[in-house]
Amino acid sequence: MSVFIIIFIIVILLAVFVSVFLFLRFNYKKGQGFAKEASPLIIAYAAIVFTAIPLIIPQEKVPVFFPEYENKISEIEKLKKENNELKAIVANQVQEKDDLSKKNENLAQKNFADISKVSLVVDGLLKEDGNTSIANVSDSLYYNEDILKNLIKKDLSYDEATKTVYIGSQSNQKITKQTLSEQYSILYGGENYTSLEDADEDYHVGGGLIKDGFVFKGYSFMDNMALFNTDSQFTKIEFDIGKVDESTGSIEDGKLKIELDGAKKYQENIRADITSHHFEYDITDAKTLKFLLADSNSSFGVYNIVFTK
Repeated sequence: MSVFIIIFIIVILLAVFVSVFLFLRFNYKKGQGFAKEASPLIIAYAAIVFTAIPLIIPQEKVPVFFPEYENKISEIEKLKKENNELKAIVANQVQEKDDLSKKNENLAQKNFADISKVSLVVDGLLKEDGNTSIANVSDSLYYNEDILKNLIKKDLSYDEATKTVYIGSQSNQKITKQTLSEQYSILYGGENYTSLEDADEDYHVGGGLIKDGFVFKGYSFMDNMALFNTDSQFTKIEFDIGKVDESTGSIEDGKLKIELDGAKKYQENIRADITSHHFEYDITDAKTLKFLLADSNSSFGVYNIVFTK
């Protein structure tokens, strides 16, 4: 029995005692009999006791006095259960709706490929070997590797771990070359030159934008020099050189001289009326590389500089 019920019973008994005492003290008249005089009080207390029965008597005995009590309790429990089940169903439906919305968003962001079998013609000759398929993904074309092999005449391989495509023989499956733009600090000094890394304007040779290099300003009466700190890291350097389109004052040939660690090594005559020249030089074990341009008032661009390790 709970503390609340005990307190409730004590309060009821105390109220009965006080009310009976007051009744006998002020209202009771011996001539009329106790039952007749106290009948209203007895009826009131009977109602109180009748109401308190569910609190006092154990639950299993309540149905004896209130036959509908147990049924009502069962109906209430059943309704609570059904309500909880409905809440769970609604929550699941909301979650499923959210999941479907996310899936639709993901599908909308994905690209789907339209793959087609195509014919391959190289320099007017029909090539029928290999898998000549292309994929159209969001208006961008992706070519099968067999098509590329036919075009470049070299092997292709893909390293999934490093997400790298290698072109060439299996023995060359590592990075052995580096452009100047990957480490512009190699070009560390000189005179009358402009590095293309921080140039204030674009420079062109033969109408094409040049990069990965520098521009000699072209003063025949001054030194035009660019210095590289190669630090014995490379075995070869290759580059293009040509008169820049922005040099409109004169068209004069020049001489390109290259020194390795202060010693003269290579010299080339550079014609200003030819769009560009390509050179490759051995610079094995060289720590310092010096470019010199002489005998020309035209500005020349040295660009597409690539070092081989």
